[in-house]
Amino acid sequence: MVATKEARTGYAPFRFGDVYPSPAAHEELWWFFNAAEAETDPPSNFVAFLSGEGATLDQTERRIEAAHSSGKIRKRLEALAAADLRTLAALYTERPWPPRVEKFLGVLAGPIAVLPVVRVEYLAACTRAQTEAGTVTAWLEERMARDGLKAFTHWMSDAHTACAKAIRGYDRIRGKGPSVVPSEEE
Repeated sequence: MVATKEARTGYAPFRFGDVYPSPAAHEELWWFFNAAEAETDPPSNFVAFLSGEGATLDQTERRIEAAHSSGKIRKRLEALAAADLRTLAALYTERPWPPRVEKFLGVLAGPIAVLPVVRVEYLAACTRAQTEAGTVTAWLEERMARDGLKAFTHWMSDAHTACAKAIRGYDRIRGKGPSVVPSEEE
């Protein structure tokens, strides 16, 4: 996936029935799970030494602003139920998926992978020697190749419901204010 402004603002696939994140919530969640850490961590002393430059005042102020924004979002997320936090992290964290899984499950790939029932079924398949997949992701790909999309229907429904609940919860906690994501105009 590409980490761009469009990825943060193009939230049409993040609609679950009549529930979808507000534009500000969508931007905050995408930023928190994909860019916040890079924007808040200072460059290492070794990199500064090699480049011959230290951090500028603007860069330091930007990191402080990002850390403040990250802290606000983190507090909001900590107010959610653990299952909702796990669902939002799985929904918003960009990661590569096997092509077949990404094609058929789309944005639900992550939320399906963290569903407790899916994790239990994966572990059961491992203990019964029904799979040699080393991860839930590999097992999902294996299941999709073997059983097709029909094997995922109930999980897709569960993930859809979990995403709607988590998004509704985050939007309720954050309120109607503007996004706290640091602006890029600096």
